[in-house]
Amino acid sequence: MLQHTLSSYLIVPLSVMLVILISASPRLIETLSQERANHIFLDALDLDYQKGNSCLGKPRLTVRNWMGVAAVREQWQKVGDTGRGSQRNFRQLGMLSLAMGRQFEAAHNLALANDPVSRLWLAKLAAANDQFEEAGTFLAQDYPTYWRVLLQRAAEVTLRGDMHEALVCYKIVALWNIGEEPSDLVVRGHVRQILGQYTAALSDFDQAIAHCPTCYQAYLYRGQTSLVSGTGTPNDIEADFLRAVTLAPDQRDAALSWGQLLQYRGRYDEAEVQFKRWMQFYPNDFEATWSLANIYCNTKRSNEGKYLLDEFSVRFPADAQSNQARLLQQLEQCQHSEPTR
Repeated sequence: MLQHTLSSYLIVPLSVMLVILISASPRLIETLSQERANHIFLDALDLDYQKGNSCLGKPRLTVRNWMGVAAVREQWQKVGDTGRGSQRNFRQLGMLSLAMGRQFEAAHNLALANDPVSRLWLAKLAAANDQFEEAGTFLAQDYPTYWRVLLQRAAEVTLRGDMHEALVCYKIVALWNIGEEPSDLVVRGHVRQILGQYTAALSDFDQAIAHCPTCYQAYLYRGQTSLVSGTGTPNDIEADFLRAVTLAPDQRDAALSWGQLLQYRGRYDEAEVQFKRWMQFYPNDFEATWSLANIYCNTKRSNEGKYLLDEFSVRFPADAQSNQARLLQQLEQCQHSEPTR
């Protein structure tokens, strides 16, 4: 039900949404000459789906008829003065003000409307002005699990290369009051890790582990965060990685991260065993193949490294093509390393 409601707010065209929201009493319809006013209004406004229908970061309305917007706004202001249907009037005035670029006026009217739709647009305005805590407050009041929607949106826009919007989503989630559910704490901690909020991230992982000592990702992310931030002792960091892969040896993030930590610390023999073990079950995993080839090249076994990459290219051409840049880079490194004699 919540997902359906949210999708309605975020996906339904503004023209359809407003027809639903501004249905009014006969008296109000008479006052406004509703049919004509709505015709002008709906002809004047539209949502820009590529920019305006974002997760919160860019609350824009594309205006096609400035005179129409101004005329309808003036009518709504007159009706607002009469005190009839004030909540709807304030919401409508807020939307019209937003369309005309009057953000302060829009925020004022939307706050007076004080309904879920108005608070959603207030959150958009707040996020657009980098007021992420305020945006989260507006959203949490009506949509306590909205942070999941934001994470999904962040993943979608990241694939499109829109890192600005992804960061907006992440910054709001990082401030969200998640609660004490371990899986939720791990998610928020990971978001904070992405944003470089290492102290807050470590706190989330510590809390998650306290509630769930077998949650492998909490250990994995805590180890990664400690490594990147330079906090924690080498033994503690290694213990977290090892605990994660021990709890979940069949999970890719744990298995490969453990191998990469060993490789990073120059323990090539142990790392080689780890990657080979993983590739027995997943031979088309490019990340594991690339890491193993890197070990060969760094241990003066360039022929083995080049053979491994060439074989991968033949057996899995689609995967090789999608990772072509990194594959060529590794082949070049192998060519410049001392070959096996």
